[in-house]
Amino acid sequence: MENEKVKKYNTIQYMPVLYNYEYYKDKLDSVPHKRFYDMVAVVKKVREGACFERRYSDVTYEDLETIGLDEQEFFADSLVSCIKEESFRLFRIADFIDAMDAESVPSSDDMFAAQNIYCLTNMSLEYGANVLLYPGIFEKLYEILDDSYYILPANIDQLIVVTDTELPYDVINYYNAIEEVNEVILDESQILSHTVFYYDGSLHNLSFVN
Repeated sequence: MENEKVKKYNTIQYMPVLYNYEYYKDKLDSVPHKRFYDMVAVVKKVREGACFERRYSDVTYEDLETIGLDEQEFFADSLVSCIKEESFRLFRIADFIDAMDAESVPSSDDMFAAQNIYCLTNMSLEYGANVLLYPGIFEKLYEILDDSYYILPANIDQLIVVTDTELPYDVINYYNAIEEVNEVILDESQILSHTVFYYDGSLHNLSFVN
């Protein structure tokens, strides 16, 4: 007979979530985690609240002992579950801006309005940066874009993808823009990373630019 604790585990949705390491480091003694550059992945329990609002809570090492899974197995299971529930979403930022009232779009968005600049997230638009953990995501984006590209960490919910061909601004301008947003606009809990990634499709290689 299946253990009742395991049955309960199988009825709860889990998803890995990426945070900035510095923001989350004080909690890491009690929660399973994996380091990813200057970020860290932790696993959240996902529950539906009132009006279909999602509620998230940390999975702890104590939870893992109760469930009876080791850390590596648990991360693998939660990622598979997340991918089933939340496929990635990629759309042109210019199309989004065009659909909005022009007066409501900040002028700072001009540098992100070119046709080869995209938003990468998940279907729910919550914790969308966790798509970086999806197996094969970088190769899949290269197939879709047919070009090498930069990934800029907008926040924990969204990433910005800029294709390499006809880059409208030097990448350092985008890096500086992200740094300014991190320092001036975002709450500390929303900051994802200070790293700009570059995926070279011809070499199938991911590197980063600081």
